[in-house]
Amino acid sequence: MLRSKTPEMVTQEFWVMLCVYQAIRHLITQAAPPGLDPGRISFKRAITAARGSATQAALPPRRLNTALRHLYTQLRKPANLTPHRPGRSSPRYLLDQPQ
Repeated sequence: MLRSKTPEMVTQEFWVMLCVYQAIRHLITQAAPPGLDPGRISFKRAITAARGSATQAALPPRRLNTALRHLYTQLRKPANLTPHRPGRSSPRYLLDQPQ
């Protein structure tokens, strides 16, 4: 839900949401070890883990790498992975097919 009251602030809030979405997707991609499809890491749990890390006390730069490694490890846990669903595709459907 957007909380802004003016069109300019709605635009800004929308762009912030897009930036956060991309940051979470990047976090998921970085957390996925070789051989694991990043799509298996739960987006919802990644948001929760990132929010928990962000609400902790500010980290000095020297501890940032340690915090990121901890976050990656947390996201790789089996409980944070979605089940493997092979063959999830749908044939393309065209509305105006020639008859």
